[in-house]
Amino acid sequence: MYSNKPKRTPIDNPSLGKIDSPYIPPPVDNPPVVPKYGLCKKPANPSKTPNDGAQMMIRSNYVKVRKVPENLHVYSLTFFRTNREGVRMEYNKRREIRDAFQAMVKADALQLEADGVERVTDFKTLWTTKPIHGRDKKDYTFLSQSFAYTQQNGKAITNMQAEVCYVGHLSDIENALRTNHLVSLPEYIRALNANVAQCIENRQATTEKKVSRVGANKFYVSNGYKEMRGLLAGRGYFTSIRPGADTTLLNINPVTSAFLPPVTISEFIKKIGTDEHARAYASQLLHGATVKIRYQRSNYVGSDVDYNSDAARLKIFTQIGPYYAHQQKFYELADKVEDEPRKTKPTNRGTTVLKYFTDRKFTSH
Repeated sequence: MYSNKPKRTPIDNPSLGKIDSPYIPPPVDNPPVVPKYGLCKKPANPSKTPNDGAQMMIRSNYVKVRKVPENLHVYSLTFFRTNREGVRMEYNKRREIRDAFQAMVKADALQLEADGVERVTDFKTLWTTKPIHGRDKKDYTFLSQSFAYTQQNGKAITNMQAEVCYVGHLSDIENALRTNHLVSLPEYIRALNANVAQCIENRQATTEKKVSRVGANKFYVSNGYKEMRGLLAGRGYFTSIRPGADTTLLNINPVTSAFLPPVTISEFIKKIGTDEHARAYASQLLHGATVKIRYQRSNYVGSDVDYNSDAARLKIFTQIGPYYAHQQKFYELADKVEDEPRKTKPTNRGTTVLKYFTDRKFTSH
């Protein structure tokens, strides 16, 4: 292929082209065996009533919440940077704002760690147990310190900031959940759902039960799955706060879904099949999935892009390539003329990518 881009000088990298070690999944965590009479032990004498002294266990998917925060301060978050032309560039995609929030916390750009401020977030809203730097006036807006952040393309920037706006104060939360009408409680429920999600994240960090979070309050057991045709059927749960007249409850419902296995794309295609229909099915399953480049690439002198950063190695899959293989072309260059950009031969009509590699005895796998 031909390009007029200026020549770049690669940085020496002894690991260039090296492929990451393959992912080794943990042993499958099979679900518990459910007895024929259900999860709870069958009473010894079913004919007896509780008044006769018989004991019965009842399992429920509603759990009493024993403790909730007394008060929470609510702030909105907007992540942005200013480019060289002075234009404000905002970040809105979930992965972008998640990584930006983590980078902000790591740099303590809001001094939350320094001031001992407990917090939870969904990356667009921040709930804290006390005001940040005493700023608790409605609609009061302030900026964080600048912090370093790696963009999705691997470019490192140092002037990322968070615009923080005070939204309001949730006070006497436990009493509000018990006495207020449900119509006035969405913000309370949203805040407590974020607290529950954070507790689950913290808990998994200290146990062998790893979970994968999908959205705000849905979690799947990372190695709790059953293999099916090309996919993994995973099990998990969905949590939600439910206000009650006497107490606050946490509702936990089971959920299931199908996931792509952690394998290379070539292995995934082999499992499904290599004929035309199988490849079309594989392309359909992979469309929109996040894939990771597994080999070390060149970085270049004077560039602020790290092509081997996690952000730069993650891509969104579009489709399997036969279409592009027939469309994209290699062109033969004309002889170089001093002080002029390289040009293609006017008589050369190009060679498709597929034909180029096929002529050289390369085959696809």
